[in-house]
Amino acid sequence: MIFELRDKIPRNSSFLNSEDVLTSNIFGTLRYFSNQNILISFLNKSINMEGKKLEIAINSNFNIEFWKKYKKQSENFYDEPDLVLIDKNNVILIECKYHSFIYDESYILENKKIYSNQIIRYSVILNRNEFNNKNKYIIFLSNDSVFPTQIMADSKSKINNADLYWLSWHKLFGILNKENAGFLSEGEQIIRKDLLNFLKKRNLKVFDGFTIENSSLNWKYKRRKKYFDNIQNTFQWSYKK
Repeated sequence: MIFELRDKIPRNSSFLNSEDVLTSNIFGTLRYFSNQNILISFLNKSINMEGKKLEIAINSNFNIEFWKKYKKQSENFYDEPDLVLIDKNNVILIECKYHSFIYDESYILENKKIYSNQIIRYSVILNRNEFNNKNKYIIFLSNDSVFPTQIMADSKSKINNADLYWLSWHKLFGILNKENAGFLSEGEQIIRKDLLNFLKKRNLKVFDGFTIENSSLNWKYKRRKKYFDNIQNTFQWSYKK
C-alpha cells in the first residue's frame, strides 16, 4: 500500500487494476486493528435484493482466510473464494470484483452443470459439514455505485442454502472517515489514515456530507433587483399558425 501511496507504481501497471491486490490491501490492513469494529461495520453496509442490510453483531470475532482452496467433490479442480470469514455463529464467503465482471454462463461436464458464476459455485462450499449450524452468507463486493440488480437476481435464483448480499468498496471510506480516532491507538491512527489515503487514490470514496457546528444564520430576502433599468426598445412577438 505504501508503495502505491508514494507513487512508485507505473501509471499503466496491471497492479492498479488487480482485485487481488485491492482485496489484500483493504482486508489485510483491517486485520491489524485491535478489534473488528471497522470490518464488521463495513460488512453491515451490505444489502440484499429486498434492501435489507446485513446484521452481524459488532462484537463478533472472525477468522479471516484469503483465497482458501476448496476441492470439488469427484472433480480435479478447486474453488477459491477471495475471502472466507468464520466465527462461532457465522460463515461469510466474499467474492471481490474491481474492474472485472461476474460471468453468468454454464456448461455440462460429465453430466453435471458447471457455472462460471463464482457466487453460484461458492454456494456449494457452504454445504460442507464444517459449516453446519452456522448462519451462511455470500457477499458480492464490487466497484458498482448502484445495486447490480441483474447479476444479483440471476445468482440468487440458483442459490438456496445462503443469504446473498451486495456491498460496494466505496462504503468503507465513510466508515473510516467517521471513525473516532480518539479511540484508536497511535499505530491504528496511522493505519486508518493510510487506508483513507489509499481509498482516495483509488477513487473509492463517496461524498458523505458535512457538519456545521455552533453556527447561526441570520438572513433575509433583499428587495428584488431590477436588472433592466434602461431598456429603450421593446419587442412584440407571437406564434404563427
